[in-house]
Amino acid sequence: MAEENFRIAKQAFDSLKTEADWIVMEGAGSPAEINLQATDIVNMRMAEYAMAKVILVGDIDRGGVFAWLKGTYDLIQAQHRSLLQGMLINKFRGDVSLLESGIEQFNEIVPVPVLGVIPWREMLLEDEDSQNLQSKIDPEAKLDVAIIRLPHISNFTDFDPLKQISGISVRFVTSVPDLESADLIILPGSKNTLLDLRFLNVKGFAEKLNQLSGRTWILGICGGFQMLGDAVEDPYNMESSGDYGETQTSRVGDHESGLGLLPMTTVMEGDKKLVRRKYKGKNWLNGVDWTGYEIHLGRTEFHENPQELFVEAEAQATNESVLGVIDNQQKVIGTYIHGWLESPEVTKKLLALLTAETFEIRFSFQQNKEHEMDALAEFLEKHCEVEKILKT
Repeated sequence: MAEENFRIAKQAFDSLKTEADWIVMEGAGSPAEINLQATDIVNMRMAEYAMAKVILVGDIDRGGVFAWLKGTYDLIQAQHRSLLQGMLINKFRGDVSLLESGIEQFNEIVPVPVLGVIPWREMLLEDEDSQNLQSKIDPEAKLDVAIIRLPHISNFTDFDPLKQISGISVRFVTSVPDLESADLIILPGSKNTLLDLRFLNVKGFAEKLNQLSGRTWILGICGGFQMLGDAVEDPYNMESSGDYGETQTSRVGDHESGLGLLPMTTVMEGDKKLVRRKYKGKNWLNGVDWTGYEIHLGRTEFHENPQELFVEAEAQATNESVLGVIDNQQKVIGTYIHGWLESPEVTKKLLALLTAETFEIRFSFQQNKEHEMDALAEFLEKHCEVEKILKT
């Protein structure tokens, strides 16, 4: 399996190489896990294939950064050490002059230079993975958004545009009572819809969501949209499944009862949908256009006509699953589209459903992100030897 994955990774790299002037590859974990080096394809082995110039980054906030950098250098396989061109110390708090003597001593024992000390900085950029998810609590919030933190949550950056709006609190919640005060509850995407739906049923979220339906707005995106229906079925075992909280043992013909908030059933079958395109709003979102993407497994069918369809895709294919539906009476919204909240017009329409309060959205999410990236670039140029990094 590792060799097959490595073959696919090399193909992806070779394809990107024909399209880009620079490719930045991020490793996973540590490149010095000696018990994994025989099967590790994401660190030094891939760097060797790409003839990459490797920069090792140490997190001083965790402590012991010099020992970590030295130990990592020593444990990297000898044939790969020549790829190391420099080291960076990240997340430093305080006076950098306090580190200078340590860096001088370090350079005497490790033949790879330290090319920068990067101070701690809070950034309005997407979290790297679900382990780093942070709530944004506004003490003067006019609107409270609760996102259920599913065990297999995915596409969690869908909600970053809401975090950037003053007056909105965005909370990732793990307990049922935390839903009570929310103005909007979001069911996010999932890497395993059946297991996360089982989590909602077992932990009492499903019962609570049914109680709140019609009183509190509930939004499901992608896997969360599928969970809003009557059932999710996996007759061909396309998702690994099992009992929540126990060993995940696959079994053919799996089925999980949905929340029953929309009259539909999703069957896991066919190829995975992966497309980025433009969308056009209608009915509730009439006159709003935006760009988003779909990435999901399964086909969703309604048992009766949806209350109101609010989106269609450009050059929409025939027999395509419903992309977005809203039930104003039940206060339920479901969509397969990711990235739609990056459009200020879409976000304004959503907020208008939730409250009569007004919120200032001066720039699009993409504009905010580009501004933050520009600021980050200037920050790194100030604290790192960027020219040496690029020339190594």
